[in-house]
Amino acid sequence: MFNQAIVIMSPKLQVYKKYLISNVEVRPILPQFKCDGIDMQWVISTDIVVEELPDEQDQVLLLEFNYTQFNELAQYVSQQLILLDNQK
Repeated sequence: MFNQAIVIMSPKLQVYKKYLISNVEVRPILPQFKCDGIDMQWVISTDIVVEELPDEQDQVLLLEFNYTQFNELAQYVSQQLILLDNQK
């Protein structure tokens, strides 16, 4: 169901757009999937309702970047990323 829901929902959501999302399930993230101090997850399914909010011409959604100092990059060199879809 997860992969099917992603295929259905991904074309509906675009970066920099605002949406009103209803009927989403919010629940705690399992410890093995937690990252960056986030404790809750939105479970997206085909039951949710997504409504795009009107564009506000003068307002652009700002992105937040967290930069790493060059001398701190070594700690990430051999780090492996865990892709949730590839775990079995």
